[in-house]
Amino acid sequence: MPTILLDTRATAKRLAIALPTLAKMRLSGGGPPYLRIGGKVLYDEADVERFIAERPRLKSTADLKARERRAGRAGRKKAAEKSAV
Repeated sequence: MPTILLDTRATAKRLAIALPTLAKMRLSGGGPPYLRIGGKVLYDEADVERFIAERPRLKSTADLKARERRAGRAGRKKAAEKSAV
């Protein structure tokens, strides 16, 4: 099966996000794996589909808010532990 490479525009569309959001994800390491070929950023379609499939499914915005609160507490706890050292 041949590898299908998507450019940033097609990848952002597939993920239903804005191009700047995809760029931020690339910089932070939070997005799908990418390739840089000849100065052009490309994404393997299989990696993008895998990234989508691995994202947690939410039943409501309450699920998202609860997850964000838990993540915020964990981040504050780590910061407190670092400053205590």
